[in-house]
Amino acid sequence: MSEYCVSAPGKVILFGEHFVVEGVPAIASAIGLRVRACVTTEVGGDRVIVESNVFGKAEVYPAKPPSWASQFRRIIELFGERFGEIVAAKITIESSLPVGAGLGSSAASAVAFTAAYGLAYGIRLPLPEVSQLAFEAEKLVHGKPSGIDNTISCYGGTILYTRGRGFEHLDVNLPQTVKLVIADSGIQRSTKQAVSLVLARKRKLGKLGDMIYDVARELVHKAIDALRRADIELLGELMDVNHGLLNAMGVSLPELETLVHRARRAGAYGAKITGAGLGGTIIALVDDDRVDNVVRSLSEVAAKVFITSINGPGLKYG
Repeated sequence: MSEYCVSAPGKVILFGEHFVVEGVPAIASAIGLRVRACVTTEVGGDRVIVESNVFGKAEVYPAKPPSWASQFRRIIELFGERFGEIVAAKITIESSLPVGAGLGSSAASAVAFTAAYGLAYGIRLPLPEVSQLAFEAEKLVHGKPSGIDNTISCYGGTILYTRGRGFEHLDVNLPQTVKLVIADSGIQRSTKQAVSLVLARKRKLGKLGDMIYDVARELVHKAIDALRRADIELLGELMDVNHGLLNAMGVSLPELETLVHRARRAGAYGAKITGAGLGGTIIALVDDDRVDNVVRSLSEVAAKVFITSINGPGLKYG
């Protein structure tokens, strides 16, 4: 029995979350935490079975799948529409990404599943097609996704995203000694609730709200320059400022503040919420010689702590 495997990365938003909704650019980067999908075709009939280390095992076609597998069913249907048949397969998904933490786990799973299922048809789909199919699946999960997560998961690296203008690859030149520490608060958050909260506060603040968004825009421009010049100290300071703006817009919590300030006191260059806020995760930029201190401090209060890197590779076969 032959087995073919692929893997796709999760992501972090380094700068610009929430403000991106109103046209401010955002910077996102692929991280070292990945989803691995392996496909075998010795199944029989037209059944497609998915087994996940996170959710368990389910038949997703032709049976009606559980909610966690609805995006996979959508991808299978799109393959059927394109090729005129459904190929039976079993796809095993192993994820190192926490679910619902703002790290792009659903998009990475969709990208890995799409690429793996393509191998069941005997083809390696071009990256734009993998990204588009995963984006269609993401609509079932997020309603109106920006496309950041599936794009990063397919192509990797670091991108600048501006609503209405699309994506631009950024050249990043960080030393390998720089790590990203991710701390999961363990608090489930609602992206929809957080977005609504921020937009409502912006409207209430009027001109002051506009000024905060202008600061967020300038911050992103400075961050691009810092990434290109590998100015780690400035990058950390800008992360701190970005966190302050998110806190000002109402999406921080005492638990998130505790994580951010613990990371800073333990020696991180900077730390901030990543993603929607109101729970989820924080990220800290840390040098090798301080990673242990930061991880030790965060582990005392966080649900989970991960050490990874940014600007990682995208979809990989094998």
